[in-house]
Amino acid sequence: MIEPLRITSYLDGVYIDVAFLFQSHLFGILPFHSPYQFLAADVDQNQIIDLRDMTAIQELILGRINEFPNSSPSWTFISKHHKFIEPTNPWIETIPSTRFFPLLNEDRNYIDFYGIKMGDIDTSGRYNLEHRTTEYLYTSNQAFETGEVLTIPFFADDLLGFQGELAFDSGLLEFLSLNATARHFINDINAQNGKMTIAWLNNESEKGNNEPIFTLQFRAKRTGELKNNLWLESVNTPNLAVDKHFQISSIALHIKDSEI
Repeated sequence: MIEPLRITSYLDGVYIDVAFLFQSHLFGILPFHSPYQFLAADVDQNQIIDLRDMTAIQELILGRINEFPNSSPSWTFISKHHKFIEPTNPWIETIPSTRFFPLLNEDRNYIDFYGIKMGDIDTSGRYNLEHRTTEYLYTSNQAFETGEVLTIPFFADDLLGFQGELAFDSGLLEFLSLNATARHFINDINAQNGKMTIAWLNNESEKGNNEPIFTLQFRAKRTGELKNNLWLESVNTPNLAVDKHFQISSIALHIKDSEI
């Protein structure tokens, strides 16, 4: 019996555009069409595509979990010769993930398997952002005095979602809180070290026009200003954005001198 195996990082191919595809499928906007999409999306391997799968992907990007639920592997395999009876419900039948041969010393040049990276719905693998455009998360510059509490709103134009690491000078600013909605897409566990991970999906029902996508509060430890002390970096989480045309770009933080 031959059973293929591959082990890589669960995060390979899992970016914010995958979470958006999940959201679009669940809302009936862009339904999955390939059996391989359904299989890759079933990250908890319960043969149901639902909010629990999408939540697991967002939690993985945020760093709150480091593997998928129910001991799901990072890769699964299917015989390349398998024909699906019902492409939108691949679990209606037994899916062959192994091949049995009584004599392995014979030539077998047709032992082919199709590898599925769990969570990688669009089979992106790793993005090369070298020649892509840059989108911006932005806020206004603020000057502050020692002990002052700052409320910082963040905005983004025409984005379907983005991910990245928001960093700040923890010797200058003490993180206090974030607004309630932001708790769903910001991991602040390392905020005391000046780092927060963001995996935001656009949901217009959560905010009105011209409203910030999230708001953070800090207390100033010293006199200073936001510019050059607050930025997006990409140490553990790639800075990626999905625009309204579903194009992938990098994203950076722009701190404006004027009020937004």
